[in-house]
Amino acid sequence: MVFICNPALVGLSARGQSLISSHRDVYTSLLVEYCLQNYQKLGPSRFVDLLSIYDTISKTKEDLDVHYILCHLNNPTLYYYKIFS
Repeated sequence: MVFICNPALVGLSARGQSLISSHRDVYTSLLVEYCLQNYQKLGPSRFVDLLSIYDTISKTKEDLDVHYILCHLNNPTLYYYKIFS
């Protein structure tokens, strides 16, 4: 939920941005609390590890998009099944 709550979406009203920001803050604090309770001293690093997963997923998706475009330019008749929307 932390990743889905993005108040910087284009076309979102100020009220919508405020609501999404407050929800993101709640989810973030709950995740920090969970990490601290379950991992004690390692809680902060566990929290950072969980947040870094999103960056890895985003980078992988970007790489797949570029790969698709390059393959399509190289062989326009090749069909790929759409895995991601």
